[in-house]
Amino acid sequence: IHNEYELLFFIRGDAEYLIEGSVYRLRENDLLLIGPRTYHCLKPLSPIVYERFVIIFPSSMIPESVKSFMASAPNVINVPKDSALYRFYQSWMDAEMHFTADEMLDFVQSSTPQLLTFLKYLPDTKNIQPLRKNKTLQLILEYIDEHPTENINAEKLSAIFYMSPSWIVHTFRRELGINLMQYVAKKRILYAESMIRAGEAPTEVAKICEYESYVT
Repeated sequence: IHNEYELLFFIRGDAEYLIEGSVYRLRENDLLLIGPRTYHCLKPLSPIVYERFVIIFPSSMIPESVKSFMASAPNVINVPKDSALYRFYQSWMDAEMHFTADEMLDFVQSSTPQLLTFLKYLPDTKNIQPLRKNKTLQLILEYIDEHPTENINAEKLSAIFYMSPSWIVHTFRRELGINLMQYVAKKRILYAESMIRAGEAPTEVAKICEYESYVT
């Protein structure tokens, strides 16, 4: 979980991928679009080699003409082999065979805006449905995401969603592999970080995010 966007192009392997409360079964040439402050992780299903192409980039790298698309784009898209986007990734993989690490970094940084534009015009960008999804957990995750400055715990969520605190705690551990309070803390600190990067004073951010002290 981080404040940047992430694009993950799946090349091969045997794995599922968790994006917040939704689990996707990865297929060859799947492209995962993961937004800022979105909890995500790989779930390997076997020892088969897992290969992927990952780019992590700030919102400032998104071309103005692509921003509205990025705001509503599906989490997972399968990239057709006859598409310009697929050929774009092929050119990156070819470059990796010849470029130095520094050259490759420069190449990826300079060409990422072009890739995002190709993504916008990818034909048939239907939303691939998750393999499984816990609807109640999804509502809880949306609430936490929409209230990043609040002190949230299992008791508070229990009162809002009419589920027992123990169900909430165990569901987080089972479905996300993370403790509820760790998840809430990560969301809140990343929100605070984004405010500081936007120019807000750290002391003011500490008050808004309800930290007990500036030191915290």
